[in-house]
Amino acid sequence: MIKIAAKLFFIGVCLSIAVISYAEEKSGPNETVAKVNDTVITVKQVNNIIDSVPGDFRSIIKYKKTGLVNDIVDREILYQNAIKKGYENDSDVLSSLKMIKKQLIAEWYLKKEVSDNAVVSDVEVKEYFDKNPDEFGISKGQAQSYIDKKFMKTKDSIRESLLMQKRVDTVRLFIDELRSNADITINQDVIDRIE
Repeated sequence: MIKIAAKLFFIGVCLSIAVISYAEEKSGPNETVAKVNDTVITVKQVNNIIDSVPGDFRSIIKYKKTGLVNDIVDREILYQNAIKKGYENDSDVLSSLKMIKKQLIAEWYLKKEVSDNAVVSDVEVKEYFDKNPDEFGISKGQAQSYIDKKFMKTKDSIRESLLMQKRVDTVRLFIDELRSNADITINQDVIDRIE
């Protein structure tokens, strides 16, 4: 339960902070976004965290900036008070932090080594559209102008879908290669006894 709560808290913090990335367009990277007691949250600090948040979430939450900044402030107040009470040394917190750190480092590694390198060409988008007419409500005999308009409306979502699939496939291949070079032992009898 603590592991799930820690992950949800971490995701919540990342999502809350993600909204502020939009501010850098209108603000300098060292401008203060918020201040809680002596803790200053700058646009640059926020953008360093943004890189780990999927773009879909950024586009969804950028319209609720004020509420999310308030959420960040609330979390900072909670954090500061938890530190005052010594929770940073709690064994459950330390264990969860260790897991979160491993997960974050692994995800960052994947992002830098694999995910950022995935690209979908215009040709791939068009080929997918042409090979899957039913998916887009296109039937034989429809006017080319209708088909072209349909393509223009759907090409970005097709690209995003293909990019996501390409990333998943690339990550799977990457992990499979790493596994083939690692010394791994899985104890199924122990797994079967886990409750």
